[in-house]
Amino acid sequence: MAMLQVLLCWALLLLSLGLASSTHLVNGTFGGSAHFDIFIPIPKNFRIVWIFGEIGHVTVVAEISDGEAPMYNPQYRGRSQLFDNGTLRLDNVTNADAGYYGHYVYDDDTFSNNIVLYNFRIFAALKAPSLSIVSDLIIHGTDMTLHCDAGDQTVTTYTFYRGQKMICSEPHVTCRGSFLELTPKSKDDSGSYTCRIENPVSSNTSHPIPVTVSVPVSAVTLTTNTSDRFLWPGRDSVSLLCSSNGTDVSYSWTLDGAPLPQDPRYQLTLNSSMLIISPVSATDNGYFMCTARSLTNQENSTRLYLNLAGGPEATSLEYIEHTDPARIIRLQPNQTLLIKIWQLVHISYDGDQHPADDILDKQ
Repeated sequence: MAMLQVLLCWALLLLSLGLASSTHLVNGTFGGSAHFDIFIPIPKNFRIVWIFGEIGHVTVVAEISDGEAPMYNPQYRGRSQLFDNGTLRLDNVTNADAGYYGHYVYDDDTFSNNIVLYNFRIFAALKAPSLSIVSDLIIHGTDMTLHCDAGDQTVTTYTFYRGQKMICSEPHVTCRGSFLELTPKSKDDSGSYTCRIENPVSSNTSHPIPVTVSVPVSAVTLTTNTSDRFLWPGRDSVSLLCSSNGTDVSYSWTLDGAPLPQDPRYQLTLNSSMLIISPVSATDNGYFMCTARSLTNQENSTRLYLNLAGGPEATSLEYIEHTDPARIIRLQPNQTLLIKIWQLVHISYDGDQHPADDILDKQ
């Protein structure tokens, strides 16, 4: 036995100096079982001894000879088993079992021997980590950091997912240990995020957290369904649509810079992005404006005036030459139309027609 201990100590010394070949790596779960397999041919008449320890302190775990029952160290009896092929199994392993093991195979026929080393590492089964957002604001164009917190557990690998897709290889994503960095993030980064931790014996995944990347309000536009035709007060209706880019946008309206009056003629639909005026009134002769707001910013549209017939905001008048109906001339404010005596002119209206008297230039 003294010679056996000398051989093991010599092998451990060579390994510590980097002069020995690499050992066989065995990973075990705390409280579980571990198998140490034999990787060399077993002679017909053999003796196998398993040893655990370090330089200066070696313990025999178990040994077996051809045709005989295994013998166990009292420290390992009841929680180890040595099989006929030389494989050793340890049960209910603890951190105290971690370290170097070796088996010594002796051939009684050739008087040769061989020793092989094993490095036994023990890991606890992993509990689910906690994923959190480190950044304060989640806005398009800014940076975002997520942290996968595994506590004091021994973790060898962290992996991050958006939905079912691993994202560490995306161009704007950096995975640095337990941290995920998006520099910068975009609206396409919205989704459900999880992180997965692994060690050699187990893995676990965090609960998903939702991430919504807010897009600031921009490009606010106010349009009407009537183009630039005249609207007759008391009869015609009009709808104004406020559109914009952005996330979680809300809309509000003003008339001549003041909040929209309480009037049953004003109806807000489509999350207040559409204003329906039915019917229009002479009091609608001011400018309308909409404001789009989000959690990050707000922006106003340009001013919009309604073309109310008979009012100062009626900006144009059309007439058609009877000799050339395809020719339409539009008058703008402060313009004068000189109509020759042989020209017939009429004004047309939507809906019911209200022909005006023919206009003759008597000059």
